Amino acid sequence: MKNLITTFFLFLGIVAFSQEKTFDTVSQQLKNSSKIDNSDKKVANLFQRFYNEALQSDKGELSNDTPEIINKTFEDNNLKNGHILFVFFMYQDYISKTAAIGKPTNSKYQVQVMDFLYKESKEIWERVPAIIYIYGYEALDNDNKIEESAKMISEGLKEYPDSVPLKVYQYLKTKDQLLKEDLIKNHANHWMVL
Repeated sequence: MKNLITTFFLFLGIVAFSQEKTFDTVSQQLKNSSKIDNSDKKVANLFQRFYNEALQSDKGELSNDTPEIINKTFEDNNLKNGHILFVFFMYQDYISKTAAIGKPTNSKYQVQVMDFLYKESKEIWERVPAIIYIYGYEALDNDNKIEESAKMISEGLKEYPDSVPLKVYQYLKTKDQLLKEDLIKNHANHWMVL
C-alpha cells in the first residue's frame, strides 16, 4: 500500500508535464500495486456515497463525516481496488485546481482518465458507478465528442434512470420537454435544476 501511495503522490507531482503519456504508466503502476477483489465493494460504495451527497441530493454537499470516511479509506493498508479510488481523487484534484486558477482543462487527458475509470469499474464490479457516467459525459462533452457523450448519458440513464444529473445533461443535449417537465415537477429543488 505504501508503494501505491508513493506512486500516487509522484503522479500528482508530474501530472502537469505530460499528462496523457504519464497517465498510462502511472495508472498501470497503481493498478499493479493495488489488491484487486471483484467481491469487495468498499470503493464502489464510497463512490455511491459521494454521488448521493454531492450530485444527487438537492443540496449538493458532502455530509460532515464523508471526508473523514474518505481519509480512513485512503489510510487502509488492506484497501482493495484502491487504484480506482486514487485515480478518481487524482482527477477530482486536477479538475479543482484548474478551475481554481481559471485554467482550461486538458480534455484529452480528462477523457483518458474517465475511460480508465469506466473500464476498471466495469471489469471489477461489472457495473459503472453513476458518478463515472456523469464525469465521463463531462469529459467527452468537453472534448467535443458529441456521439460518445450522448452514448454515455444514454447508457448511464439505463443503469440509473433516477439520476438527476444524468437527466439534466440529457435534457441539455436533447431539449426533451417531457424530461424538462419531469425535472421541474420532481426535482425542482435540486441544485442543478434551479
